[in-house]
Amino acid sequence: MSFRAALSRRKPLLVAGAIGVVGALGVHFYRAAGERKYPPLALHDLPRDSAIRTLFEQHGVPTEPTRACTARQPVLVAPFDADADTRTRWAPTVVALSHTMPRAKLERYAIDRLKLEAKPDVHTLLYAAATAYLDALAHRPEVRLGLRRTALPRFADAREAFMHRGTYVWDFNAYGTWSGAVALEVQVTREGTFEPPSAMPSTGGTGSDAAGALLYWRFDRLTSPKVVDFVDKAAAWGYPFRFMVGGWHELIVEDLPGGDRVRITYVLTEVYDLHPLGKIEEDKKIVPKWTLDLHRDYARSMLKGVVAQIESST
Repeated sequence: MSFRAALSRRKPLLVAGAIGVVGALGVHFYRAAGERKYPPLALHDLPRDSAIRTLFEQHGVPTEPTRACTARQPVLVAPFDADADTRTRWAPTVVALSHTMPRAKLERYAIDRLKLEAKPDVHTLLYAAATAYLDALAHRPEVRLGLRRTALPRFADAREAFMHRGTYVWDFNAYGTWSGAVALEVQVTREGTFEPPSAMPSTGGTGSDAAGALLYWRFDRLTSPKVVDFVDKAAAWGYPFRFMVGGWHELIVEDLPGGDRVRITYVLTEVYDLHPLGKIEEDKKIVPKWTLDLHRDYARSMLKGVVAQIESST
């Protein structure tokens, strides 16, 4: 067989391989560009009042990490409203991405979107950023294409969305807000609200120049509980992965030294059951690594949407 004939027979494989290489390089450079504009932060670099940082550093009990963990020190956590010593869940992953911008830019957005008459403090800037977050959700491709199961509720601004714990916000539920001046405020629970994936300790009120909004989600509310049960049973029989119980998302606005710049940070963590299906021994299986990479990309896209909303109005 001639070289040309052999090459012709292998052409589909060569083309597929080339497409794969180009695609992998494209993803690599896309992520590298994203990390430059929205650099990651270590947990200890978040404001000390961050609810997710507090969950890891003060509420959680350190546990041995697995190779799949993205948190430097995963922790055992208690289910919501359970005794603090009943730590039957764990948080093995955390993602924190940030973007720094002139304070004046976020101030202009706050004055325009929230109809302010005075210079906003950091808590008010948080509500402005959270409103940009809600606006960005409404413009996501999956919403425009009608791929979401339910429509995004319309709120006048983020203050309305956080009036009651459990308010439905896209696939998330509002939990509360905190600031350096005010400890974590959890408003009246909306009737019919399902519980968050874990306990959440109080935070805020320390006088820091930061504020945050906290949301939560439950996996069994996004998909059929039968799907979760099926994967749990498969994991019990040796399947290497399992789904999370749910997770926390936190949007933070922080005044930086000098007073002329702010940092907006988006943080997320996931919570897993340590004893699925009533197992006595701990089971630390989580989703595969490529899924965690997608979660980082997802967090970056959420932060990118917030920044785009703010910049489009200035």
